[in-house]
Amino acid sequence: MRKANVTKQDQKFEWNSINWKETNSMVSNLRRRLYRATEKGNLKKVRSLQKLILRSHSNKLQAIRKVTLQNSGKHTSGIDGYTATSNKERILLYNKLSQEKEPQAQPVKRVCITKENGKM
Repeated sequence: MRKANVTKQDQKFEWNSINWKETNSMVSNLRRRLYRATEKGNLKKVRSLQKLILRSHSNKLQAIRKVTLQNSGKHTSGIDGYTATSNKERILLYNKLSQEKEPQAQPVKRVCITKENGKM
């Protein structure tokens, strides 16, 4: 298996020094493995690969690159009012994503809708 471009211990890196060809191939390989496991019906492997993709440094870097450089809405801020236009801001965004824990699903809020006759 190849070494990742950025390790968790060494998060001080330059945005311009990232090897994007290697990063893209790593993400593509993970996605290919996920597809094959899904086709075979190996649900345990599928779940394990999904977790691996969520934690993958290359996947986070590629996501930040797509959102901040390649998308047509790259200058439009999201609901948080933040846009990462410089390389330094992109690195800060990557560090913020790396420090967050894996997201946990929240329960759905139940809202009771009254009927015309007043019953719930």
